Amino acid sequence: IHEGRDGMLFRARDLDQELARATERRVELHGGAALVIDETEALVAIDVDIARATMDNPVALANQVATEIARRIRLRRLAGQILIDFPRSGSSDARRALVSGLEQAFTHDPDQPTLHGWTRGGLLELTRPRRGPSLVEIFRDANRTASFNATTDALEALRRVLRETSGIAHPRLICPNPVKLALQGPLRAALDEVERRLGAPLALE
Repeated sequence: IHEGRDGMLFRARDLDQELARATERRVELHGGAALVIDETEALVAIDVDIARATMDNPVALANQVATEIARRIRLRRLAGQILIDFPRSGSSDARRALVSGLEQAFTHDPDQPTLHGWTRGGLLELTRPRRGPSLVEIFRDANRTASFNATTDALEALRRVLRETSGIAHPRLICPNPVKLALQGPLRAALDEVERRLGAPLALE
C-alpha cells in the first residue's frame, strides 16, 4: 500500500490506465485473438473472437483463451450466469481443452465457479457466486459504457487539483454537476482532505 501526497500516485503507478484496461469491453490477447465481454442485468456474455488469431494450434489457442477468461472473471469480479461463445469451427479437441483449461484455472478460485457444460446452442455455461458489484459496476456509468461514472471522475479531478494548483491562493474546480454533487456528498471526506493539503478551500463551479 502506497500513500500519495501530491496527486501523482495514480499517474506514477499507471493506475488510471490499469482501471481502464480492466474494465474495457474488448480484451486483446497475444496472437491476435480477443475476448469481448458484455455485462447485462441477466448474465455476462464472453465472445471469443479468433478471426485474427495467428496461432496455428487450436488446442494451444483454447488453453490461452481459458487462462485469460478465468483471469478476467476474477479480476472483474464477474458473477451470476456467464456464457462463453467459443467458435464452433474450432476442433472438438479445442473445445475440450477450453473446458479443462477453465477447470484447472478455477482450482484456486475461492468462489469455485461451476461449469455446467455446453448448451444446445453451443455456448459454454458457468455460474459464479456474486460477492458484490463487478469492477464495471463500480467504476463505469450506469449504462456500462466507455464513460467512467461521476465518482471515478470526481476522484481523478481531486488528484488533478493536487497536481496542478500548487501556489494558487484561491483554487477552483470547474466540473460537471454530477461530479460537484459527488464531491459535496459521498466524497465530502476526500474533498476535505484535499482542502487540508492545499491549505485553502476549493471552489466548485
